[in-house]
Amino acid sequence: MYAPNRVNALQLQTVELLTVKPPDQITELRASLNRREIPALNGIRAVSVIAVMLYHFDVKWGSGHYGVMFFFVLSGFLITHLLLKENAKTGTISIRDFYIRRSLRIFPAFYVFLAVYITALLLVRKPVLWDQMLASATYVRNYFEALWHREPTQAMHTWSLAVEEQFYLLWPFLFVRLRKNLPLLLKYLVAFIAVVWIYRGILSFLGLGKNYIYYAFDTRADALAIGCAMSIAIVLGKSQLGPVISRIWIGAAAMAAVIGFRVATEMGIPHFNAVIVNSVVPVLFAILIVSEIRFHESPLYSWLVNPLMRFTGVISYPLYLYHVLADNVANRLPEWLRLPAEFAVSFALATLSYYCVERYFLRLKDRVFSKPAAVAAGA
Repeated sequence: MYAPNRVNALQLQTVELLTVKPPDQITELRASLNRREIPALNGIRAVSVIAVMLYHFDVKWGSGHYGVMFFFVLSGFLITHLLLKENAKTGTISIRDFYIRRSLRIFPAFYVFLAVYITALLLVRKPVLWDQMLASATYVRNYFEALWHREPTQAMHTWSLAVEEQFYLLWPFLFVRLRKNLPLLLKYLVAFIAVVWIYRGILSFLGLGKNYIYYAFDTRADALAIGCAMSIAIVLGKSQLGPVISRIWIGAAAMAAVIGFRVATEMGIPHFNAVIVNSVVPVLFAILIVSEIRFHESPLYSWLVNPLMRFTGVISYPLYLYHVLADNVANRLPEWLRLPAEFAVSFALATLSYYCVERYFLRLKDRVFSKPAAVAAGA
């Protein structure tokens, strides 16, 4: 570890990457990313969680698959962005502080949710499937589903949180090891993404199980790596990003392509999801993220920064956790009333969780790490 007050070659190199005047097309994007609140960020979170909710509420055009992929890309992008900022500020990365911040952000709301979920099952006298609950509580639910998926399921949506937690356990150490050479780290990420694409394609064509391909970390890690690679590419000022960032129609084309892939998914083309969708769509999402942040004031994306979308993004984590309970509460209502009731109950439970649980621990996190306040706010 480097002392925070020690100026060294590595720190100067990283600070230079973040502060030197970049090419014009990247200037505004970097400026937006360095704000206390990244524009459109909460709106992007809102879109992702609403896509998942609609899917679980049996709305045909909703897509949990696409919503989760969007979350994965965004997580890789933001976590890497925060690591880069810390490295630029201090010349080092504190693994200990990283895990304290992540723990205060994730664990309290998650374990309160599991307690509420189990209590609700007991109150309605449904048997608790303790093996599934243990898999969720220990963040291995993705591999539980990949290897032993069976019906009925309880709190199965926590599999995606397990994927993200496994990413948190690996990525900071790799970043610390290679932070002295960001171009090399970017090349490793690109190579890793290509390997996962080939690996997933082989599994699909060998017929080794759709559940494993869908749930396992080793078959979904490329989406997170794509977000990481995009964040590093922005810091390095890669010239290939210029056309993507400087032209809003590129983002619009990426959005149209995502919609096209979503429609094609319904056609049931063999290997389409595993080989094509899981590889191409995360790249489109990475383009969309930088386009939405860069052009957040344009008519195409301005709806992402309205108060409702921002608030939905703020409570997106508890919304993701609790919406499955709302589905169970509303499933006996008349069909015309079911969807509004599901959203109303979801927002009520999520708001309660945010103000009664999350907000306290977020403030605690900000107090503990008051020195890098801007970084904490960005997280």
